[in-house]
Amino acid sequence: MTTDRLNFDQLSNALVAAALEINPAEIQGTLAGLLSANAQFNIKAWLQFLANQYGVEAWPAELEATFELLYCQMQKQQISGDFSAVLLLPDDDYPLAERTESLGLWCQAFISSFGQNLPKQQLSEMVKEVLQNFAEISLIGAPDDSEESEKLYADIVEFVRLAWLNISDELNAMPLKR
Repeated sequence: MTTDRLNFDQLSNALVAAALEINPAEIQGTLAGLLSANAQFNIKAWLQFLANQYGVEAWPAELEATFELLYCQMQKQQISGDFSAVLLLPDDDYPLAERTESLGLWCQAFISSFGQNLPKQQLSEMVKEVLQNFAEISLIGAPDDSEESEKLYADIVEFVRLAWLNISDELNAMPLKR
């Protein structure tokens, strides 16, 4: 990788090169859920968790390096405590239906990994509500290609991003800088 900021297409290309049919949004959603539930989840444990999720014995070295870049990128964003984190979703050049599907997969992966790794604790009403919203978003259907649908999609992406950061902040007691 030539950049320290991984994007959707770079991760997609790495997955295709490894002959894996996994949506990059699922990979980031899984990591976001794990880190939100347990900020101490290390890279080796995440790689093993992913391998178990996708039935992979071992990741190809180049793909593992890409995963490590994503992990470091997200750890840095979480530790910084600011709002710079972004969702790894297709950019506006992709059809809205494909972007929407990726957003749903991101939410589904987040919920799954979050739920499997959350330490035994009482969740706040905010966290419960966000998880319910993510569950609903994970079921989102293909929208029509209208300006209104584009705006709604952008609003939902921003909601998911901020909700994820707030969950992570609440459960990991790292105050967000505003």
